Amino acid sequence: MAMNSKFILLSVLFGALLFACITFAQEEVFEYEEGSPRGPQHWGELNFPNWTTCGQGMMQSPIDIESKDAIVAPELGPLKRNYKAARAILRNRRHDISVEWTEDAGYITIGNTKYFLNQSHWHIPTEHRFNNKSYNMEMHMVHRSEDGRIAVIGIPYRIGFLSDKFLGKLVDKILYLSINRNLSSINAGVVDPYDVGIGFGDSYFRYNGLPYHPTLH
Repeated sequence: MAMNSKFILLSVLFGALLFACITFAQEEVFEYEEGSPRGPQHWGELNFPNWTTCGQGMMQSPIDIESKDAIVAPELGPLKRNYKAARAILRNRRHDISVEWTEDAGYITIGNTKYFLNQSHWHIPTEHRFNNKSYNMEMHMVHRSEDGRIAVIGIPYRIGFLSDKFLGKLVDKILYLSINRNLSSINAGVVDPYDVGIGFGDSYFRYNGLPYHPTLH
């Protein structure tokens, strides 16, 4: 695990079962508010039988990562990035605002598999917890392999004195899109994934959606 004054880097590999749950959830009205009849405790009931995984699945993210349960695996090696600047749009998905690349923005390599960068979005506060602690915000960089597998890099943030280069270049457009709610998307111009510079290092957590024993590299 790499940590400085701002955040931790978390590498998360989602199984197809989990991603199906996320995809279905984006198609219908749902809420994140705890205790709501359309909140997380009831997602599995909102679109039967399509969402049953959200209520019964045992390989779902996010999880509370506890350092004492992590298994050190130096053989995993560092995350291998091969990104490039490409044109993108900002999309208001109602439950969040995402950056979606419309051109090839490069990929990461995990093992011998290339996962191509599709989009990124943010959650406030963090979806993942670390030793039962949340941070102020979490960014997800969503990648997909040619055979449809998903790899998500999650980067938690906490408020501090360091500026975020990636978010800083987009914040004016994000505010414009959030104010003009009649717009579903706007042109974001050329967006460079390498601007997400802080947080990529040789140490990270990685897991396959299991609710225990994340791997610490």
